[in-house]
Amino acid sequence: MGIKNIILSVCMIVKNEEEFLEKCLASLGSLADEVVIGDTGSMDKTPEIARDWGARVLNIPWTNNFAAARNTVIDHARGKWILSIDADERIHPISKTEILPAFQDASKMAFQSFLLPKKGLTPQHAIRIFRNDPRIRYRGIIHENIISGLNQAISESGGEIGKLPCVFNHFGYERKRVKKHHRDFPLLLSDLKINPENTHILRHLGLVYKHLNQIPQAEETWRKAINIIRLKERIEPRDSLAYIDLIKCLQVQGKTTRLLLDEAIKTFPDNPVLFFLNGREFISEGRFLKAIPVFKRLVKWGEEENYDRSISYDARIFAAHALISLAACYFLICDFSESKLYCEKALKCDPENLNAKKFFDLLTSRERLPHHNVFSRKKDFNLARIRIRDLSPDRKISPGEMKKIFGGFKGIHETDSDERYNNYGYRVLAGSY
Repeated sequence: MGIKNIILSVCMIVKNEEEFLEKCLASLGSLADEVVIGDTGSMDKTPEIARDWGARVLNIPWTNNFAAARNTVIDHARGKWILSIDADERIHPISKTEILPAFQDASKMAFQSFLLPKKGLTPQHAIRIFRNDPRIRYRGIIHENIISGLNQAISESGGEIGKLPCVFNHFGYERKRVKKHHRDFPLLLSDLKINPENTHILRHLGLVYKHLNQIPQAEETWRKAINIIRLKERIEPRDSLAYIDLIKCLQVQGKTTRLLLDEAIKTFPDNPVLFFLNGREFISEGRFLKAIPVFKRLVKWGEEENYDRSISYDARIFAAHALISLAACYFLICDFSESKLYCEKALKCDPENLNAKKFFDLLTSRERLPHHNVFSRKKDFNLARIRIRDLSPDRKISPGEMKKIFGGFKGIHETDSDERYNNYGYRVLAGSY
């Protein structure tokens, strides 16, 4: 094929990717007019596999800079358009004739597609196809992207970002991550020396600290990112991730996150993960009637699929997680029929959900008992005889009240400890997300 006829160049960088590379290249089908691969020092059969599939393999010295490596490969591409993909990704089947007309549109500088970053996450928007324009190049030592270069090209020459029905599936998260965290750590620190206020890099550094079990450092890093975000003129959806990571970390430790949650939700009012964490916080506060509409909103969100796609979410927060949370809330206000209903729905969504199974067993065990009086001895507080509509949404239930209410459950399971039931709803959530 003559150089003038090369429309789409597939570009990637690799190192020891023999486990994934062949399936990645196979997934391209007939899309690519050429495949250019930069090898940064493989010690396995990666280069041979690439050549067997007709790729042009370049030996690229590794300089601890992902953007530099990617850009070197793109500089060797001869196509008018670039498709950037990683070896541990695959593109869902799509015909070349389906996307070829889009490349003739002079107004387009790049195309937005969908990326499935990990099994169980919702798809997010990603720009993987863009013009082979020297201004559109990757920036960043790690977690590199082309957004800055693309915006520059659009501001100088006009044009826009279109959409293509391409879907990229990422499998890299299935691998053991410890080695990667140790690799990423110095790169993140190097990037921060150049861009000390890069909140995206700070957020990822916090994740590395967390996975290396350095929790205080993780929290400090996320708080630093949040302080920078508070001063930003233009907030991006991904800025919510630093809030989310810190809130989740604090909730797992049993710490209150109310003030931080309220701030985050005010800043990102349509973020589903923050909704879920807010519902979980309501449960830990004993404000179950406040939590119920939050989880119902998440279920509706999942049915309508009208949430922001610029970042990914754990798909379970729209289904099994939200439903088991609703079951827990209704259980904790003694509406056992509704609790069982939502528990059954959760099991329908996820039949192997261990928390849902245990919860369902708890509910059905209760039904089999000849005596199951569940009420407080306090005359002014008797949840067993009060309908949901009669309670104030802000009614907080104290641990002492919970103990008296659920003390009547002794004997229905293998333990007779009241603690199992005092905060059962929160326990269900704490181990599930």
